[in-house]
Amino acid sequence: MSIIRDRIQEVIIVGTGPSGATAALELVRRGKKVLMIEAGKEHSLGLGIFHTYKDLYDKHLLFSRSKEGIIVDRALTLGGSSAVFNGNAFKPTKSFQKTLGMNLEGTVQETINELKLAPFPEAFMEGWNGTRRLVEAADSLGLNVVPQLKFIDPSRCNPKCDSCMSGCAINARWTARDYVRKAMAWPNGADLVLNTTVEEILVDKDTNKAIGVRISGNKNVPEKLYADMVILAAGGMGTPVILQKSGIEDAGKSFFMDPMDVTVGFTKDKGPWKGMTFTHACEDFEASDHFLLGNVNGHGAWLSQLIRGKTFFKNIIKYNKSRHHTMGMFTKIADESHGSIDINGRMSKPMSDNDLKNMKKGDDLCKKILIKAGCEPDSISVSTMIGGHPGGTAALDVVVDNNLETFKIKKLYVCDTSIFPRSPGSPPVLTLIAMVKKWARALDIT
Repeated sequence: MSIIRDRIQEVIIVGTGPSGATAALELVRRGKKVLMIEAGKEHSLGLGIFHTYKDLYDKHLLFSRSKEGIIVDRALTLGGSSAVFNGNAFKPTKSFQKTLGMNLEGTVQETINELKLAPFPEAFMEGWNGTRRLVEAADSLGLNVVPQLKFIDPSRCNPKCDSCMSGCAINARWTARDYVRKAMAWPNGADLVLNTTVEEILVDKDTNKAIGVRISGNKNVPEKLYADMVILAAGGMGTPVILQKSGIEDAGKSFFMDPMDVTVGFTKDKGPWKGMTFTHACEDFEASDHFLLGNVNGHGAWLSQLIRGKTFFKNIIKYNKSRHHTMGMFTKIADESHGSIDINGRMSKPMSDNDLKNMKKGDDLCKKILIKAGCEPDSISVSTMIGGHPGGTAALDVVVDNNLETFKIKKLYVCDTSIFPRSPGSPPVLTLIAMVKKWARALDIT
């Protein structure tokens, strides 16, 4: 799909995830000449976990950890994180919209209607006996575990499949590749180059304006590409590195990543305890204690235990039971923004006492639900601190203004999770699409 026409670009967009793809589509619709630059390739999706981690993730960060040991990866592929997400569509709360200084109600509903976002039909639950038992157990404990909006077409989805995070082979789940293709198909549509790393922003010293980017990794593309404006959408881990290399020292601070613990439990009776991951969630504690609870496919919950030494040895011998006796849940917290990413991409992410308290409260509730659903108490284990949604590293009012333009370099914009002043504590894709739609339509592009 990689293409670059012999023409002057008006806008360079770095990254093709939900933010970059949305910006590209909105701006070509406004008549702008757009070039999208993606560090990854157009990998095939849905070929399994091994292929996904081997090919789609940043090789420098694969199974990487922050200095404090939190695991976090980022996808480098066409469509960015949307190629490997679970497809959950959380509406931004009014308080988070206020934090962004944007009323997103209109573009949120527009996106829900456009992409037909909805929970899975009740009929899917007929095959998800494990999920049903978790929901019933939570209800008996006074907790509301409810179906979630999904970026998934149920008419195409196989409810016996749980492979969203290694890509969807049957194209039931939306990815930002859809917006990329639409942007390219638009009259005088966007250009795209793949397998190309943006190293830094080119700046006119006289006007202090962004005039393009310097790239590496693609011998078929000039080392310097020029445009009237540059939009960074390389994600909460990629964007701050580019900004720091371009002389913006305030980038890379206030790092959050929505860490998650995954809890697994085993039953004596045989299921199999089927279900898809993150179809249901409990939002009862989102405002008060800043965490979500949700369901995890039993086998996936077991696999997650193998990434930590302590839980590895407890669970490795249970492989034969893992498909027939397991149920899983997760706790995801909105962590405080105490981390950082340096100019080389090295991460530090300490957890505050409040973060640890909130996570423990969520984990304890997950254990109670699993026990109520029939899991043996001594079988339960928790795999801790798996990073989810990195952001905050080019925060609003610190690195960018309320028009998402950097304070230090004019005509350089940031429109991904980097600009979030705090963690939303939930999957950000719907928020990002709605935010970029509103911003791009109001952007002065004269």
